[in-house]
Amino acid sequence: MDDYVDQDYDALIGKYNIVKLMGYGAVLYGLLFFSVACALNVSIAVSLFLASFAIGMVGVLCVKMPSGFFGYIESLAVLIIGIILVGSKAMISAVFVMASIQLLDDYIDFQCDMSSKKNLAFILGKMECIILAIILFLIAFYFEPEKSIIIIVSAPLVTCLFSFLSNKLNDYTKMEEAPDGF
Repeated sequence: MDDYVDQDYDALIGKYNIVKLMGYGAVLYGLLFFSVACALNVSIAVSLFLASFAIGMVGVLCVKMPSGFFGYIESLAVLIIGIILVGSKAMISAVFVMASIQLLDDYIDFQCDMSSKKNLAFILGKMECIILAIILFLIAFYFEPEKSIIIIVSAPLVTCLFSFLSNKLNDYTKMEEAPDGF
């Protein structure tokens, strides 16, 4: 989802983006993977998706969305829906673990995103970003330790996998575009 939202910015800075490379297929594969995740554990899949949706709105809380509502209303509605669907404990832990991952992602992307006013490492400071990420992870861990550990361990693995796939797709795309004889 992050790559989908960031595809235009990534293109500007020359960063590989799997969504941009896959085109319309990105939505289909995203739905496929989300369906598999729901089959494995619906509570974890739904809570993480809704939490990431709500956290993704943080930079645009006062912007009117395609729904006609402002970002803060959509975020609040999504969190309430999540609490109704999977319970408050699952949603609280999901919000804190996803916020922690977002902070870590911003820390990692600091060099690339120095011109971006949305990068929290740029806004808060690099060390403050790491400290806040640790605090938020510990809060998530308090509510659901097993889920928090699984997510914090799997997030870098998923990121590496998508980075690898983006690079491979980018190489394949360049080969397709190369003139004959090259």
